[in-house]
Amino acid sequence: MKRLILSFLLLALPLSVFYGQSESEKRRAKKLASDAISLIRVGEHEQSRKMLEMSCKLDPKNFLYPYEIGYVYTLKNDYLKAASFFEKAVIREGATDQCFQMLGNAYFLGGKKAQAEDAYFRGLKMFPNSGRLYLGLGGVNQDDWVRALDFYEQGVKVDPAYALNYYWLAKIFCNSTEKIWGLLYGEMFMNLDKNSKQSDEISKLLYDTYRSGIIVGKDTVVVDFCRNSLTYPNENKKEILPLSMVYEPCMARAVRLGSKMDLASLNETRGVFIRCYYQENYQISHPCILFDWHKSLMDNGYFECYNYWLLRKGDSADFAIWYAVHEERYGQFLKWLSENSLQVGPAHRFHRFDY
Repeated sequence: MKRLILSFLLLALPLSVFYGQSESEKRRAKKLASDAISLIRVGEHEQSRKMLEMSCKLDPKNFLYPYEIGYVYTLKNDYLKAASFFEKAVIREGATDQCFQMLGNAYFLGGKKAQAEDAYFRGLKMFPNSGRLYLGLGGVNQDDWVRALDFYEQGVKVDPAYALNYYWLAKIFCNSTEKIWGLLYGEMFMNLDKNSKQSDEISKLLYDTYRSGIIVGKDTVVVDFCRNSLTYPNENKKEILPLSMVYEPCMARAVRLGSKMDLASLNETRGVFIRCYYQENYQISHPCILFDWHKSLMDNGYFECYNYWLLRKGDSADFAIWYAVHEERYGQFLKWLSENSLQVGPAHRFHRFDY
């Protein structure tokens, strides 16, 4: 009889006891969360938070709902409260590297640097190839540029298609004695993030860096983008001639004596540089995906348009004059670029220590 009563009681329990939340509860939670996210977009933060808390109760295993609550608290500048919800998100099934990024960001903005670093490192244990987590580690260490630099470059190495690490590398190197890497990392960034405020910022930075690093006199040209060492060890511990040692001589040969470093002359200089690079067969001894990309642009007749696009924010008035004459061709280039972007991946990347 006791067994019969127990069986009856078990049968009377809802299936959700055995199988988690019912599908109808999950659907309701999803609908509430969708409506809540719409409210977040129009600034109704408190109401959206209440709805998301209901979603959490209906589907407590879903990482998205505490994540969105954490995001609401971030918008309210209550960063440590936000962190408490991101902590709940990161331990749920399906949590992404972005959950750990937001957790680290919340701790950092809340004045908890050590907890922020710990959050990013915890995330890297689960997502070792996450560029966004290395970005976070670089960000919390910007009071120590050497350490920050290392994190940003690790991010580029493991996640070469993630743009923002290149952005910070460009800013660091263009304001250092090793400007060559700022020029190359900055151009990589612009190819990966073509239409943002940061892209406009890097466009001007590249233009200014070229102008400061190329000094043209009546009879002399000085190219000063780095302090060269004759050799440095690569990852295989072999002594190699660094890319910078072929870059500067080619660039010096490319600059026309007496030229003014404006958009037109920079376009000309960059074109002559690439022809020099290939004439000397440096694509074999010092392969670089950016220079291969330049060759492809030349072959398709778009290198001039590309150079003006790349450096356009350095001199907006000069660009406008050029654009007025080349508007149709520039439009064709932008369409082509949207369909033929620089392809980047683990086997096809740009990293300072690959060269």
